[in-house]
Amino acid sequence: MMCALLRSSGGIALCLALLSAAFGENPPPPAAAPPNAAATPAPASAAAPPTPSPATDEAWEGEAEATGKKPASPATGDAAAKDANGPELRSSDVIAKVIKDNRQQFRACYDQALAKQADLPAGTLTIHLVLDPLGNVKLAEVNESRSTLKTPNVSDCALAAAKKLKFPASSRGMETTVNYPFDFKR
Repeated sequence: MMCALLRSSGGIALCLALLSAAFGENPPPPAAAPPNAAATPAPASAAAPPTPSPATDEAWEGEAEATGKKPASPATGDAAAKDANGPELRSSDVIAKVIKDNRQQFRACYDQALAKQADLPAGTLTIHLVLDPLGNVKLAEVNESRSTLKTPNVSDCALAAAKKLKFPASSRGMETTVNYPFDFKR
């Protein structure tokens, strides 16, 4: 069956060599090419079978190991272009972990204000952050519409603490915008 696919004189010789090796026989000497073989084009029927288009090309099991080729990616079209650099590694979970690891600084802001102002209310202070591609805080401000605690002492201290945070760099070289709520209770 494989020999039927190999129709050139070199392909037939290769096929015969493979069959001989499989059955333990010595292969016959390769057929000599006619003297004008290079000048004579092969008939259309002797051409190699067409290669399937990449969209329909399916690898055979073990092809990657045998040929050293990487298997085709399942992503296609726009999704492949968008994910060319892989997923963003600076996710909301990663950002939240950095903030939680430093939450004591923010709690200290509330506790210091509470020591000076005994009637300081409990509440939520939401900080709006813009992170640059390298992970630095480019902008830190109070998100007034999402905050119930609007005491300047707490806000100013928390914004100063937020500006000192260092986040991982964006794996895609992008800015990241996040609103993070701090729920302060007495």
